[in-house]
Amino acid sequence: MTPIPIVLVNQTLHDELSAVIAHDMRSPITSILLRIELLLEHGERQGDQVMVPLATLRRLRDASQRIARMADDLLDASRIELGCMVLDLHELALPDVVAKLVAELEPTLGGRAVAIDAADDVPAVAADPLRLGEIVTNLLENAAKYSASGRPIQIHIERDGDGVKLTVEDEGAGIPEDHIPKLFDRFFQATRPRATKTGLGLGLYITKGLVAAHKGRIWVDSVVGRGSRFHVWLPAADRRSP
Repeated sequence: MTPIPIVLVNQTLHDELSAVIAHDMRSPITSILLRIELLLEHGERQGDQVMVPLATLRRLRDASQRIARMADDLLDASRIELGCMVLDLHELALPDVVAKLVAELEPTLGGRAVAIDAADDVPAVAADPLRLGEIVTNLLENAAKYSASGRPIQIHIERDGDGVKLTVEDEGAGIPEDHIPKLFDRFFQATRPRATKTGLGLGLYITKGLVAAHKGRIWVDSVVGRGSRFHVWLPAADRRSP
């Protein structure tokens, strides 16, 4: 491969990331700066100290966490685009990983109960624990984001050929058919009811890249008005090519 296409890809990525940083990251940064300015100008002072309400600290924390999440997503998007995602592989039982993540995430899913249906004959997978957690977390948060509060989320785990298939199913608004081919594109966000723009549109792009790095595949089927099912297939640990 000649270096010319690589330069073009890098330049395109650079331009896109620059635009995102200039636009999407400006909002939380501006929010932090404005709150700090208000505290400095109008905050209750005690000598050289300023009293800060807990509510203000929480808002500053939330805005800072949003920036950190965006920065992590942009870094992962760059790694995926440049093909330099490095994995620390371990032999993992997918049902155990998913059960632990669900227990951690359930309080943040807006009252949506999560049911796990795992077959008994599911083989272990060779996966990076941190990155596998990101894959499952992104799919669960996506299911919660696009479905009504209180509606359940179903997770199915089963053997599929030489690997394991994980399905995350929601009862949300579904995805328009013409959006599905673009769903895993960088910065694409489908327009669906009950969703507010809270990120960069990189979640599913990163998820696809992480799945591909594990030599797996991801796809979706959806019916508008009835919900969506995201499927991830990962090779079994004893069948994964070196």
